[in-house]
Amino acid sequence: MQNAPKIDVRPDMNRNSRTQLRLDRNEGCAPPRAVLEALTALDVDDLRRYPDVAAQIGAVERAWAEHLDVDAERVVLTTGGDGAIDLFFACFGEPGARCVVATPTFEPIVLAAARAGMELVELDGFARRYPLADAAALLQRPQDRLVLVSPANPTGLALDGRTLRELCTLTAGRPTLIDLAYHEFAREDLAPIALCEAGACVLFSLSKAWGLAGLRVGCLVVPSELASTVRAARPVYPVATPSLAIARRALEDFADLPLENARRTAPMRERVERLLLRAGLEPLPSEANFVLARGAGAADLATGLAARRVFVRRFEGRAELADAVRVTCPASDAELARLVLAIDDLCREREAALDAVNATGGSR
Repeated sequence: MQNAPKIDVRPDMNRNSRTQLRLDRNEGCAPPRAVLEALTALDVDDLRRYPDVAAQIGAVERAWAEHLDVDAERVVLTTGGDGAIDLFFACFGEPGARCVVATPTFEPIVLAAARAGMELVELDGFARRYPLADAAALLQRPQDRLVLVSPANPTGLALDGRTLRELCTLTAGRPTLIDLAYHEFAREDLAPIALCEAGACVLFSLSKAWGLAGLRVGCLVVPSELASTVRAARPVYPVATPSLAIARRALEDFADLPLENARRTAPMRERVERLLLRAGLEPLPSEANFVLARGAGAADLATGLAARRVFVRRFEGRAELADAVRVTCPASDAELARLVLAIDDLCREREAALDAVNATGGSR
Protein backbone atom coordinates (compact mmCIF):
# COMPACT_ATOMS: atom_id res chain seq x y z
CA MET A 1 0.00 0.00 0.00
CA GLN A 2 2.87 2.37 0.78
CA ASN A 3 4.19 2.08 -2.78
CA ALA A 4 0.89 2.88 -4.46
CA PRO A 5 1.15 5.59 -7.11
CA LYS A 6 0.24 9.06 -5.90
CA ILE A 7 -3.03 10.07 -7.51
CA ASP A 8 -5.67 12.56 -6.47
CA VAL A 9 -8.45 10.87 -4.51
CA ARG A 10 -10.31 14.09 -3.67
CA PRO A 11 -11.18 15.79 -6.94
CA ASP A 12 -13.46 18.80 -7.06
CA MET A 13 -17.07 17.64 -6.59
CA ASN A 14 -18.13 19.72 -9.61
CA ARG A 15 -15.83 18.00 -12.05
CA ASN A 16 -17.03 15.51 -14.66
CA SER A 17 -18.47 12.22 -13.33
CA ARG A 18 -15.49 10.41 -14.88
CA THR A 19 -13.62 11.33 -11.70
CA GLN A 20 -15.86 8.89 -9.84
CA LEU A 21 -14.63 5.43 -8.96
CA ARG A 22 -17.67 3.14 -9.09
CA LEU A 23 -17.05 0.04 -6.97
CA ASP A 24 -20.73 -0.51 -6.18
CA ARG A 25 -21.98 -2.33 -9.30
CA ASN A 26 -19.85 -5.50 -9.70
CA GLU A 27 -18.87 -4.58 -13.25
CA GLY A 28 -15.94 -6.54 -14.65
CA CYS A 29 -12.71 -5.54 -16.34
CA ALA A 30 -13.11 -3.80 -19.68
CA PRO A 31 -13.03 -6.12 -22.71
CA PRO A 32 -10.56 -5.52 -25.56
CA ARG A 33 -11.58 -2.76 -27.94
CA ALA A 34 -11.45 -5.29 -30.76
CA VAL A 35 -14.89 -6.56 -29.79
CA LEU A 36 -16.27 -3.27 -31.10
CA GLU A 37 -15.15 -4.22 -34.60
CA ALA A 38 -18.29 -6.33 -34.75
CA LEU A 39 -20.30 -3.12 -35.02
CA THR A 40 -18.56 -2.05 -38.22
CA ALA A 41 -20.13 -5.00 -40.02
CA LEU A 42 -23.63 -3.72 -39.22
CA ASP A 43 -25.67 -1.87 -41.79
CA VAL A 44 -28.20 0.89 -41.16
CA ASP A 45 -30.90 -1.63 -42.02
CA ASP A 46 -29.70 -3.76 -39.10
CA LEU A 47 -30.78 -0.94 -36.80
CA ARG A 48 -34.22 -0.40 -38.29
CA ARG A 49 -35.10 -4.08 -38.46
CA TYR A 50 -35.79 -6.51 -35.63
CA PRO A 51 -33.09 -9.13 -35.04
CA ASP A 52 -33.35 -12.34 -37.04
CA VAL A 53 -34.22 -14.97 -34.44
CA ALA A 54 -32.79 -17.94 -36.31
CA ALA A 55 -29.69 -16.25 -37.71
CA GLN A 56 -28.57 -13.58 -35.24
CA ILE A 57 -29.97 -14.83 -31.93
CA GLY A 58 -29.33 -18.44 -32.91
CA ALA A 59 -25.72 -17.63 -33.81
CA VAL A 60 -25.01 -16.29 -30.33
CA GLU A 61 -26.71 -19.30 -28.74
CA ARG A 62 -24.59 -21.64 -30.86
CA ALA A 63 -21.41 -19.77 -29.98
CA TRP A 64 -22.25 -19.90 -26.26
CA ALA A 65 -23.12 -23.60 -26.53
CA GLU A 66 -19.73 -24.30 -28.08
CA HIS A 67 -18.03 -22.31 -25.32
CA LEU A 68 -19.86 -24.36 -22.66
CA ASP A 69 -19.64 -27.64 -24.61
CA VAL A 70 -23.39 -28.28 -24.58
CA ASP A 71 -26.00 -28.84 -27.30
CA ALA A 72 -27.13 -25.54 -28.83
CA GLU A 73 -30.81 -26.40 -28.35
CA ARG A 74 -30.27 -26.14 -24.59
CA VAL A 75 -29.05 -22.52 -24.67
CA VAL A 76 -31.78 -19.87 -24.46
CA LEU A 77 -30.55 -16.29 -24.84
CA THR A 78 -32.00 -13.78 -22.36
CA THR A 79 -31.90 -10.08 -21.51
CA GLY A 80 -29.03 -10.34 -19.05
CA GLY A 81 -29.07 -12.52 -15.98
CA ASP A 82 -32.25 -10.81 -14.80
CA GLY A 83 -34.04 -12.04 -17.91
CA ALA A 84 -32.91 -15.59 -17.22
CA ILE A 85 -34.28 -15.38 -13.67
CA ASP A 86 -37.61 -14.02 -14.88
CA LEU A 87 -37.81 -16.75 -17.52
CA PHE A 88 -37.19 -19.53 -14.99
CA PHE A 89 -39.97 -18.33 -12.68
CA ALA A 90 -42.34 -17.68 -15.57
CA CYS A 91 -41.94 -21.30 -16.63
CA PHE A 92 -41.56 -23.15 -13.34
CA GLY A 93 -42.84 -20.92 -10.54
CA GLU A 94 -46.24 -21.92 -9.12
CA PRO A 95 -48.43 -19.80 -6.83
CA GLY A 96 -48.31 -21.07 -3.27
CA ALA A 97 -45.21 -23.22 -3.84
CA ARG A 98 -42.00 -22.65 -1.92
CA CYS A 99 -38.95 -20.92 -3.33
CA VAL A 100 -36.03 -22.03 -1.15
CA VAL A 101 -33.01 -19.75 -1.32
CA ALA A 102 -30.10 -18.80 0.93
CA THR A 103 -30.37 -15.12 1.84
CA PRO A 104 -29.23 -12.44 1.54
CA THR A 105 -29.41 -13.06 -2.18
CA PHE A 106 -29.64 -11.26 -5.51
CA GLU A 107 -32.78 -9.12 -5.25
CA PRO A 108 -34.25 -9.98 -8.70
CA ILE A 109 -34.64 -13.57 -7.45
CA VAL A 110 -36.81 -12.41 -4.56
CA LEU A 111 -38.85 -10.15 -6.83
CA ALA A 112 -39.37 -12.82 -9.49
CA ALA A 113 -40.50 -15.36 -6.89
CA ALA A 114 -42.99 -12.84 -5.53
CA ARG A 115 -44.37 -12.13 -9.01
CA ALA A 116 -44.88 -15.86 -9.45
CA GLY A 117 -46.89 -15.94 -6.21
CA MET A 118 -44.38 -18.19 -4.47
CA GLU A 119 -43.61 -18.34 -0.76
CA LEU A 120 -40.00 -17.29 -0.22
CA VAL A 121 -38.31 -19.57 2.33
CA GLU A 122 -34.96 -18.22 3.45
CA LEU A 123 -31.94 -20.23 4.57
CA ASP A 124 -28.90 -18.75 6.30
CA GLY A 125 -26.83 -17.25 3.50
CA PHE A 126 -24.03 -16.22 5.87
CA ALA A 127 -23.33 -19.83 6.87
CA ARG A 128 -19.94 -21.09 5.68
CA ARG A 129 -21.49 -24.53 5.03
CA TYR A 130 -24.74 -24.76 3.12
CA PRO A 131 -27.62 -25.91 5.42
CA LEU A 132 -28.38 -29.12 3.52
CA ALA A 133 -30.63 -30.61 6.18
CA ASP A 134 -32.79 -27.49 6.27
CA ALA A 135 -33.13 -27.50 2.49
CA ALA A 136 -34.08 -31.18 2.49
CA ALA A 137 -36.85 -30.57 5.02
CA LEU A 138 -38.32 -27.76 2.91
CA LEU A 139 -38.26 -29.38 -0.53
CA GLN A 140 -40.99 -31.92 0.05
CA ARG A 141 -43.48 -31.06 -2.68
CA PRO A 142 -42.88 -31.45 -6.43
CA GLN A 143 -43.88 -27.84 -7.07
CA ASP A 144 -41.31 -26.43 -4.60
CA ARG A 145 -38.23 -24.86 -6.20
CA LEU A 146 -34.63 -24.55 -5.07
CA VAL A 147 -32.54 -21.56 -6.19
CA LEU A 148 -28.76 -21.70 -5.85
CA VAL A 149 -26.34 -18.83 -6.47
CA SER A 150 -22.61 -19.54 -6.49
CA PRO A 151 -20.66 -17.46 -5.84
CA ALA A 152 -23.53 -15.75 -4.08
CA ASN A 153 -24.37 -12.09 -4.48
CA PRO A 154 -23.93 -10.15 -2.21
CA THR A 155 -21.90 -12.42 0.11
CA GLY A 156 -19.42 -13.89 -2.37
CA LEU A 157 -19.66 -17.29 -0.67
CA ALA A 158 -19.45 -20.29 -2.99
CA LEU A 159 -20.61 -23.89 -3.04
CA ASP A 160 -18.28 -26.80 -3.65
CA GLY A 161 -18.97 -29.51 -6.18
CA ARG A 162 -19.95 -32.14 -3.63
CA THR A 163 -22.52 -29.86 -2.00
CA LEU A 164 -23.96 -28.89 -5.37
CA ARG A 165 -24.46 -32.56 -6.30
CA GLU A 166 -26.13 -33.27 -2.96
CA LEU A 167 -28.48 -30.33 -3.38
CA CYS A 168 -29.44 -31.40 -6.90
CA THR A 169 -30.15 -34.87 -5.53
CA LEU A 170 -32.66 -33.29 -3.11
CA THR A 171 -34.67 -31.85 -5.98
CA ALA A 172 -35.01 -35.27 -7.66
CA GLY A 173 -34.69 -33.82 -11.17
CA ARG A 174 -37.24 -31.04 -10.69
CA PRO A 175 -36.44 -27.65 -12.28
CA THR A 176 -33.76 -25.94 -10.20
CA LEU A 177 -32.25 -22.52 -10.89
CA ILE A 178 -28.46 -22.43 -10.55
CA ASP A 179 -27.12 -18.90 -10.95
CA LEU A 180 -23.46 -19.06 -12.05
CA ALA A 181 -23.07 -15.45 -13.17
CA TYR A 182 -19.79 -15.21 -11.23
CA HIS A 183 -18.56 -18.78 -11.72
CA GLU A 184 -15.31 -17.88 -13.50
CA PHE A 185 -14.03 -16.09 -10.38
CA ALA A 186 -14.55 -19.08 -8.04
CA ARG A 187 -11.82 -21.44 -6.93
CA GLU A 188 -13.85 -24.40 -8.21
CA ASP A 189 -15.75 -24.00 -11.45
CA LEU A 190 -19.16 -25.56 -10.93
CA ALA A 191 -20.36 -25.12 -14.51
CA PRO A 192 -19.36 -28.62 -15.72
CA ILE A 193 -21.17 -30.17 -12.75
CA ALA A 194 -24.30 -28.00 -12.93
CA LEU A 195 -24.73 -28.55 -16.67
CA CYS A 196 -24.94 -32.32 -16.14
CA GLU A 197 -27.46 -32.33 -13.28
CA ALA A 198 -31.03 -33.42 -13.99
CA GLY A 199 -33.47 -30.51 -13.93
CA ALA A 200 -30.75 -27.88 -13.61
CA CYS A 201 -31.49 -24.57 -15.33
CA VAL A 202 -28.12 -22.82 -15.29
CA LEU A 203 -27.75 -19.06 -15.60
CA PHE A 204 -24.73 -17.48 -17.27
CA SER A 205 -24.00 -13.84 -18.08
CA LEU A 206 -21.59 -11.80 -20.18
CA SER A 207 -21.78 -9.03 -17.57
CA LYS A 208 -19.11 -10.10 -15.09
CA ALA A 209 -15.93 -11.92 -16.12
CA TRP A 210 -16.57 -10.97 -19.75
CA GLY A 211 -16.81 -7.28 -18.80
CA LEU A 212 -19.83 -6.71 -21.05
CA ALA A 213 -22.55 -5.59 -18.65
CA GLY A 214 -23.65 -2.87 -21.05
CA LEU A 215 -24.78 -5.47 -23.59
CA ARG A 216 -27.43 -6.95 -21.25
CA VAL A 217 -26.82 -10.47 -22.58
CA GLY A 218 -27.35 -13.61 -20.52
CA CYS A 219 -28.55 -17.12 -21.11
CA LEU A 220 -30.34 -19.98 -19.41
CA VAL A 221 -29.00 -23.44 -20.20
CA VAL A 222 -31.79 -25.95 -19.61
CA PRO A 223 -32.24 -29.71 -19.99
CA SER A 224 -33.17 -30.71 -23.54
CA GLU A 225 -36.64 -31.85 -22.47
CA LEU A 226 -37.40 -28.35 -21.08
CA ALA A 227 -35.91 -26.34 -23.94
CA SER A 228 -39.07 -25.93 -26.02
CA THR A 229 -41.08 -24.84 -22.95
CA VAL A 230 -38.52 -22.24 -21.95
CA ARG A 231 -37.95 -20.96 -25.47
CA ALA A 232 -41.70 -20.50 -26.02
CA ALA A 233 -41.94 -18.35 -22.88
CA ARG A 234 -39.07 -16.05 -23.83
CA PRO A 235 -39.72 -12.68 -25.52
CA VAL A 236 -39.28 -12.97 -29.27
CA TYR A 237 -36.52 -10.35 -29.36
CA PRO A 238 -34.70 -10.51 -26.01
CA VAL A 239 -31.48 -8.79 -27.14
CA ALA A 240 -30.76 -5.83 -29.44
CA THR A 241 -28.88 -6.32 -32.71
CA PRO A 242 -25.71 -4.37 -31.71
CA SER A 243 -25.47 -6.40 -28.50
CA LEU A 244 -25.87 -9.62 -30.47
CA ALA A 245 -23.03 -8.63 -32.79
CA ILE A 246 -20.61 -7.86 -29.94
CA ALA A 247 -21.66 -10.91 -27.93
CA ARG A 248 -21.01 -13.21 -30.87
CA ARG A 249 -17.59 -11.64 -31.48
CA ALA A 250 -16.64 -12.03 -27.82
CA LEU A 251 -17.76 -15.66 -27.60
CA GLU A 252 -16.17 -16.71 -30.88
CA ASP A 253 -12.89 -14.77 -30.79
CA PHE A 254 -12.17 -14.04 -27.12
CA ALA A 255 -13.08 -17.29 -25.38
CA ASP A 256 -10.18 -16.97 -22.92
CA LEU A 257 -11.22 -13.50 -21.78
CA PRO A 258 -13.25 -14.58 -18.69
CA LEU A 259 -10.44 -16.65 -17.21
CA GLU A 260 -7.87 -13.94 -17.93
CA ASN A 261 -10.04 -11.41 -16.11
CA ALA A 262 -10.61 -13.85 -13.26
CA ARG A 263 -6.85 -14.32 -12.84
CA ARG A 264 -6.37 -10.55 -12.63
CA THR A 265 -9.22 -10.23 -10.14
CA ALA A 266 -7.95 -12.76 -7.58
CA PRO A 267 -5.04 -10.64 -6.26
CA MET A 268 -7.24 -7.54 -6.33
CA ARG A 269 -9.76 -9.36 -4.14
CA GLU A 270 -7.06 -10.16 -1.58
CA ARG A 271 -5.99 -6.52 -1.48
CA VAL A 272 -9.57 -5.37 -0.98
CA GLU A 273 -9.99 -7.84 1.89
CA ARG A 274 -6.87 -6.46 3.61
CA LEU A 275 -8.04 -2.89 3.11
CA LEU A 276 -11.42 -3.65 4.67
CA LEU A 277 -9.72 -5.34 7.62
CA ARG A 278 -7.62 -2.24 8.11
CA ALA A 279 -10.79 -0.16 8.04
CA GLY A 280 -12.09 -2.20 10.99
CA LEU A 281 -14.54 -4.44 9.14
CA GLU A 282 -14.76 -8.22 8.82
CA PRO A 283 -14.71 -9.37 5.19
CA LEU A 284 -16.39 -12.62 4.19
CA PRO A 285 -14.26 -15.11 2.21
CA SER A 286 -15.47 -14.09 -1.23
CA GLU A 287 -14.97 -16.09 -4.42
CA ALA A 288 -16.52 -13.43 -6.67
CA ASN A 289 -15.23 -10.14 -8.06
CA PHE A 290 -16.33 -8.28 -4.94
CA VAL A 291 -15.98 -8.47 -1.17
CA LEU A 292 -18.74 -8.05 1.40
CA ALA A 293 -17.60 -6.87 4.81
CA ARG A 294 -19.55 -6.36 8.00
CA GLY A 295 -19.02 -4.23 11.07
CA ALA A 296 -20.20 -1.22 13.02
CA GLY A 297 -18.16 1.11 10.82
CA ALA A 298 -19.64 0.02 7.47
CA ALA A 299 -21.86 3.07 7.04
CA ASP A 300 -19.09 5.49 8.02
CA LEU A 301 -16.70 3.84 5.57
CA ALA A 302 -19.19 4.13 2.71
CA THR A 303 -19.92 7.77 3.57
CA GLY A 304 -16.25 8.67 3.85
CA LEU A 305 -15.41 7.03 0.55
CA ALA A 306 -18.34 8.73 -1.18
CA ALA A 307 -17.00 12.10 0.00
CA ARG A 308 -13.85 11.18 -1.95
CA ARG A 309 -15.96 10.13 -4.96
CA VAL A 310 -15.26 6.45 -4.41
CA PHE A 311 -18.59 4.64 -4.32
CA VAL A 312 -19.25 1.26 -2.70
CA ARG A 313 -22.51 -0.59 -2.18
CA ARG A 314 -24.70 -0.14 0.85
CA PHE A 315 -28.01 -1.96 1.18
CA GLU A 316 -30.59 0.55 2.33
CA GLY A 317 -33.79 -1.03 3.56
CA ARG A 318 -32.32 -4.52 3.97
CA ALA A 319 -32.08 -5.18 7.70
CA GLU A 320 -29.90 -8.28 7.32
CA LEU A 321 -27.26 -6.12 5.59
CA ALA A 322 -27.53 -3.01 7.75
CA ASP A 323 -23.95 -3.50 8.99
CA ALA A 324 -22.50 -4.44 5.60
CA VAL A 325 -20.72 -2.82 2.70
CA ARG A 326 -19.84 -4.46 -0.62
CA VAL A 327 -16.79 -3.41 -2.61
CA THR A 328 -16.24 -4.44 -6.23
CA CYS A 329 -12.65 -5.38 -6.99
CA PRO A 330 -10.87 -2.56 -8.85
CA ALA A 331 -10.38 -3.23 -12.54
CA SER A 332 -6.87 -1.79 -12.75
CA ASP A 333 -3.81 -0.91 -10.67
CA ALA A 334 -4.77 2.76 -10.92
CA GLU A 335 -8.23 2.07 -9.50
CA LEU A 336 -6.69 -0.01 -6.71
CA ALA A 337 -4.25 2.78 -5.89
CA ARG A 338 -7.11 5.25 -5.62
CA LEU A 339 -9.02 2.95 -3.27
CA VAL A 340 -5.89 2.41 -1.16
CA LEU A 341 -5.28 6.13 -0.80
CA ALA A 342 -8.91 6.84 0.04
CA ILE A 343 -9.02 4.21 2.79
CA ASP A 344 -5.58 5.26 4.07
CA ASP A 345 -6.90 8.80 4.33
CA LEU A 346 -9.99 7.67 6.24
CA CYS A 347 -7.93 5.55 8.62
CA ARG A 348 -5.61 8.48 9.34
CA GLU A 349 -8.63 10.67 10.08
CA ARG A 350 -10.01 8.05 12.44
CA GLU A 351 -6.68 7.60 14.21
CA ALA A 352 -6.25 11.36 14.58
CA ALA A 353 -9.73 11.66 16.09
CA LEU A 354 -8.97 8.89 18.59
CA ASP A 355 -5.67 10.52 19.50
CA ALA A 356 -7.49 13.80 20.13
CA VAL A 357 -10.01 12.08 22.41
CA ASN A 358 -7.25 10.28 24.30
CA ALA A 359 -5.30 13.53 24.70
CA THR A 360 -8.23 15.17 26.43
CA GLY A 361 -8.93 12.15 28.62
CA GLY A 362 -12.10 11.34 26.72
CA SER A 363 -13.83 14.56 27.81
CA ARG A 364 -16.11 16.50 25.47
